[in-house]
Amino acid sequence: MKYRGIFIIACILLITLFLFILAKPRFLEIVQAAPLLSLSQSMALLGTVLFSLSFVLSSRFPFLENLFGGFDKVMKTHQIISALSVIGLLEHPFLLIFSRLPNISLILQYIVPSQELPLTLGIFALNSLIGLILVTLFVDLPYHVWKKTHEFMSVPLIFGILHTISISSDVSRYMPLKIWIYALLGLGSFAFIYRRYLYKFIGPRSTYIISQVNRTGDIVELLMIPKIKPLEIQPGQFVFMSIRSGQMNKEEHPFSVVKTQEYQSEIRIAAKVVGDYTLLLNQLNRGDEVVLWGPYGTFGERFFAPCDVVCIAGGIGITPFISLLEKEANNPKSNRQIHFFYLVKSNHEAIYHDKLQFLAYSHTGLHYILHESQVAGRLSLAHIRQYAGELMNKRIFLCGPLPMMRDMTKQLTQSGVKRRSIIYEDFSLK
Repeated sequence: MKYRGIFIIACILLITLFLFILAKPRFLEIVQAAPLLSLSQSMALLGTVLFSLSFVLSSRFPFLENLFGGFDKVMKTHQIISALSVIGLLEHPFLLIFSRLPNISLILQYIVPSQELPLTLGIFALNSLIGLILVTLFVDLPYHVWKKTHEFMSVPLIFGILHTISISSDVSRYMPLKIWIYALLGLGSFAFIYRRYLYKFIGPRSTYIISQVNRTGDIVELLMIPKIKPLEIQPGQFVFMSIRSGQMNKEEHPFSVVKTQEYQSEIRIAAKVVGDYTLLLNQLNRGDEVVLWGPYGTFGERFFAPCDVVCIAGGIGITPFISLLEKEANNPKSNRQIHFFYLVKSNHEAIYHDKLQFLAYSHTGLHYILHESQVAGRLSLAHIRQYAGELMNKRIFLCGPLPMMRDMTKQLTQSGVKRRSIIYEDFSLK
């Protein structure tokens, strides 16, 4: 069930609303006696629940991929849930203020810190949350600084928990709602602690030693062997890599893995040098150590179904396809046809051209097309159909720059290809 994660979140929100209604002595109190106050309280509860769930979604718990259909879907849901939680939490004080108009003294208690500790804790929670949101939205931060701001999300979480525990409300008065909200706050807190402090010790990881560094233009390819035990990486998956050599930046970045069939323990990671972190890869040498976290991703799970496939790889987006095509060449699925389009500006960027030619030669069902944009222009649907024929009953796999994947998805869906037949992973984590 592809959307079971969304279904679970929806059920959690409905249970929260149901318990909120039961917490009221009379239902008419919600809709007649104090509608703005009741709406404000419900927004606070829903915002708090969503805020806690946002920490769970960013925890990298292994079961999340199965619930949401892939790591990228988990992170996209995390972004949406986080935005909705902020909206709910902001609505809470605004509705309270509106309900107290025109009494200025009552309004000020929701804005200005005072001796009322529960209200002051709520103000601190709200202000710290707004400050972090403004910084991440309107300041163009480097990735490592942007990532650091997410660690400070624990500040509004802590203030929010203290506010919820200390203030007199339906939560404090109605035991089922109290247990429910406390459990969800505890789950969010545990997820934060796990991701921030425990993951680096007990998360799925392995240390690898670089055995070879290949540089082709602005592409760096790292060949690595496990120091002790290898990760169990399936074709099409990716890992987060952290450099452990010298004084280099130890932050984690995602990279697709090329795992060859000939050397099961050796893996390859190829990256295009486009930013500060990838520039560091140029400084790595044989014998340097990296830590790989994972593996993650469900990109290859639907690749081996017995149906015709069209693959479109843009530039460095070739990496997850190599192991998929290699496995297919060694274990062909009936008589299905695979048309593989490798998009590069010029043939100098096609670092796996020889490998793909060999795979196409060894597997009659694999048709390899190198598309050089400087020569043939932008890849069009007409060009794809020229080689692959009608696309309606085929699965389309995309990997490459996000604008390319979105543009191809738009073209394909407008031509009648169903969205569920188009598979790609979006790694734009920021």
